Order: sequence, then C-alpha cells, then structure tokens
Amino acid sequence: MLDIDCLLKSRKIKAEKILNRRVLMKKGIIYIFITAFAFSTMEIVGKLISTQINPFQLTFIRFFIGSIFLY
Repeated sequence: MLDIDCLLKSRKIKAEKILNRRVLMKKGIIYIFITAFAFSTMEIVGKLISTQINPFQLTFIRFFIGSIFLY
C-alpha cells in the first residue's frame, strides 16, 4: 500500500514538472515574439523620430528602458 502511494506521488510530481516546463516554454515564446516585434519596429520608429530627437538621446532612451526591464 505504501509503495502505491509513493508511486502515485512521484508520478504527480513528474506531471507537475512537465506542466511547469510547458508554462516556461510558453513564456519564452511570448518573450521571443515581444523582442522580435520591438527590434523590427525600432528601425521604423527611428526614422520617424530622427528629425525630432538626437540619435544619442534615442540610444540613451533605449538603454534606459532596457535597464528598467532587466532590474
């Protein structure tokens, strides 16, 4: 009886680990799409804003926003 309970618990733990991996994979895919979107729109936005903002200011803003997300 004890062996069956132990076996069921170990299977439940394995199932939870698999579900956690799937959740992490979905988060990773979402982050990849967000990053690809941000990098692909940066060139367009840069051309539109380049007449109004100095390129050094734009680069500083990009790094500032990036550092906020990292911390």
